[in-house]
Amino acid sequence: MLSIWQTCQRPTPRSGQWPPRGAVPFIISRDADFAQLVMGRASGPSVIWVRLGNVRKHVLLNRIHSDWGKILALLDAGERLIEMR
Repeated sequence: MLSIWQTCQRPTPRSGQWPPRGAVPFIISRDADFAQLVMGRASGPSVIWVRLGNVRKHVLLNRIHSDWGKILALLDAGERLIEMR
């Protein structure tokens, strides 16, 4: 888990900056540990915490697809933790 978090903070080889201009790094996870990490740190990727229970993959993907505009708006606004319920 920490290696995923650390990878999201590395500079890109070409630009040398992180996040690349205009990009917002984020992790989509069902794991509460990522939510706890984002709440305890001032920097790092944002976390989209999926809290939908046990659903089939197509239900999950449809939900992410339907909420994607809202998710991007929250990321652009600087939200660090976005819960999908």
